[in-house]
Amino acid sequence: MSLSRNQRSQSATKSEGPTKWESTWKRTLIIALLSSLVAASCALPTEDEPRDLSAEDYEEIVFGETTTTVTTPLVVVDPTNVELYFVGADGQLRIVKRPIPDPRIPQILDELEIQPTEAELEQFPDLTSRVIPAFEAKNLGRLDRDEQPSLLTIEVSPLLQETATQAPRQAREAVSQIVCTITNLTFTNNPIPINRVAFIDVDETPLSITDDEGAAIESPFRVSDFNDCQTAEDGFEDEPEDTTTSEP
Repeated sequence: MSLSRNQRSQSATKSEGPTKWESTWKRTLIIALLSSLVAASCALPTEDEPRDLSAEDYEEIVFGETTTTVTTPLVVVDPTNVELYFVGADGQLRIVKRPIPDPRIPQILDELEIQPTEAELEQFPDLTSRVIPAFEAKNLGRLDRDEQPSLLTIEVSPLLQETATQAPRQAREAVSQIVCTITNLTFTNNPIPINRVAFIDVDETPLSITDDEGAAIESPFRVSDFNDCQTAEDGFEDEPEDTTTSEP
């Protein structure tokens, strides 16, 4: 069957492809999709190697949120006079002042591992530190300002728990040095004082120590667990009283 001239013209027009309007619309759609993909990819952080995401990383990347756990290092107000607690021969704590250029919790823990200086021994000849490097005491940066704003967590090696079993007095004195020092600090970026310090090992098992009578003291520890926190002797010179009188 032969087609008329008009029918052949219509058939040819249909087979010529999309119209100019259709092509423009498709190009616009493709450009919009590509722009969306580029914008989405720019919003996500990239890394060289793949890794498993923690719950905190997932929340931050997917939702743009983090948990309330603060990882910003706590900075001590006065770096020139950081008060550190050490142990005397009688087992009682003594306080010395030591300048620490970068007075954050990890650096303060490192300072407690250093035996007293000559100047400090002049103040207290029997002074020593029970915090040894093998305890690997380090700050985990855990400070939950919503739920537990006054609790700081310290990670220690299992050796400290072994010491608590075999040499309970040494372990108790080491813990008291750390707890008394940290709870006595004032921080520039945390208005709420730290009044509890939790000790855990790598498996997050809490530390348990004993008092002089053998009764268990469980982590987290408070100042009230160590009476000599408040009664510790210091070697500071008393400031002279102002005896001048103002003229009327």
